[in-house]
Amino acid sequence: MTTGKPTPRLSERLNADLEALRHENAALMASQLQSFRSDLTAIATHARDTIEADTRMFLHATSGTMQSFQHRITRWMTFAPVILLATATAAITALLVLSWFWSAMLSKSELTRLGLQRIDQGGRTYLLTDPERASIQTCAISDQRSVLCIQIKVK
Repeated sequence: MTTGKPTPRLSERLNADLEALRHENAALMASQLQSFRSDLTAIATHARDTIEADTRMFLHATSGTMQSFQHRITRWMTFAPVILLATATAAITALLVLSWFWSAMLSKSELTRLGLQRIDQGGRTYLLTDPERASIQTCAISDQRSVLCIQIKVK
């Protein structure tokens, strides 16, 4: 017979030790999980603040450029129709003047080559012929009609 304090059984001691280890591990896991959550929250907060700051700086930097572009486009939209109209008018006028000049040069050179001289006076146009090269004759256009025509001898 034994006297004194009874010793706990080995299984009870192991279960108690195991339970203590479980509590320690649970507390350690809770502590690590809390630390992980706080770290992730801090990282997310810093990332959000950085993104907000970068976005604000980008918007501030580009707003001036965009306003400049908008002002420039508005100015061009104000003056562009006038510029286009003036350019088109100048181009059409230049083409008409060149066309008139070209036709005048061609007709004068053709008349000169044929020995004729053109005189515009009082709203009328006169053709002068060189008597040595040209003669006025009656020409038949058809069987029923005859007209006056100028016969030019080519040199």
